[in-house]
Amino acid sequence: MTKVEFVLPDPELEQYTWVYENEHGPASQPPLTREPGFGPPPEPGEPPSRLIINGYNYFRSGPTGEMPSSFDLPDLGGATALETWNDKWLPQVDALFDELCGFNASTVGEGDWRGVLDRQAAEFRRVFAGVHGECVLTSGQLARDFVDVYCEVLGEDRRDDGHAILQGFPNQTLDRAIALWELGREVRSSGELRAAVEDAAERGTGVGDAAFARRLEGFLEEFGHTIDAQVPDAPTWREEPRPALDLILRYADGPDDASPSGAADAQVTRRQKLETELRALAVSDQRAGDLLESLPAAQELLPVREDHNTICDQRLGAASRYRWLSIGRLLVERGLAEEAGDVFYFTLEELREALESGSAPGSRAIDERRREQAAFRAVQPPPVLGQPLTGKAGEADPVETHVYLET
Repeated sequence: MTKVEFVLPDPELEQYTWVYENEHGPASQPPLTREPGFGPPPEPGEPPSRLIINGYNYFRSGPTGEMPSSFDLPDLGGATALETWNDKWLPQVDALFDELCGFNASTVGEGDWRGVLDRQAAEFRRVFAGVHGECVLTSGQLARDFVDVYCEVLGEDRRDDGHAILQGFPNQTLDRAIALWELGREVRSSGELRAAVEDAAERGTGVGDAAFARRLEGFLEEFGHTIDAQVPDAPTWREEPRPALDLILRYADGPDDASPSGAADAQVTRRQKLETELRALAVSDQRAGDLLESLPAAQELLPVREDHNTICDQRLGAASRYRWLSIGRLLVERGLAEEAGDVFYFTLEELREALESGSAPGSRAIDERRREQAAFRAVQPPPVLGQPLTGKAGEADPVETHVYLET
């Protein structure tokens, strides 16, 4: 029996509320990437803002579960969050993606590894923090402020409408879903093609239909840098397309009225109706007029959130994986690892040491870490550690502090 315990590293931290953060890296991270989150380090005497426990991220929250912001909302110099994303940060994301994808570990000179890895890490943090600090946090805060004022003007019972008026805009996540849907409908139309796709999904092989295989390759060229659960030791869809094939088969079985584009069209129709209502109200209500003026900035939420997730978070995570695998292949060449994927079960400091001095953890230690990692991922992490969240009327949610798994 393998016992997995979620215990805070210092009893002093029990006085705070620690909430499992499942947006960026919801699964347990392997040893190589178990690092503190982005943002400034704590002030002397202050507790950390984040902890990593069994590879899972926990953030120090307020009593109701709110995530503290590591950044003040920035001055974007007159640009909107979406403009800042498209014009400032997207080119830098693309440049970093190209750099990491094209990294060749064999070209790094002796004695240069620590500097190379530190520079790559600093650039990754800079770009990632810039995208989230200037674009994601800004659009999110403006959207929250809009919905709160919308409810003040039209009533708290209209909160769902306050969110709906921000929906129904093109975005990369929708584009990916539509592309998968179209491939799924093609599979639906042919029993022979369905059999070929099912066989490929089951065996992990290519699809035995040349025309469909070309269209699938085109999809993977654009969206294949997706990694399920956002862990670097898992393959991307380009490397292992089985998750994409499973989604295609699921869409093939769906009813005709379940298309992503149909759902998006319904969101557009509802949004436009709510916009018409707000414009009419603004004629005679100054508060509604102010709300209408703030609407365009709030409506950037969806494209910023979804485009950054697909283009920044997913692609940079994949590019980082490709970079680590290049290093892993070098470790194999030097006799420091048995396979390239072993690199993910080094700690970052062990990796630096291995590359500079040739000292590496043995295969037995790597195998044990793989088993431990599998145990971590087989449990559901407790949603809260330390002090419980405060519910209604002072009620507290129960806090689970230990999870046990038999393996």
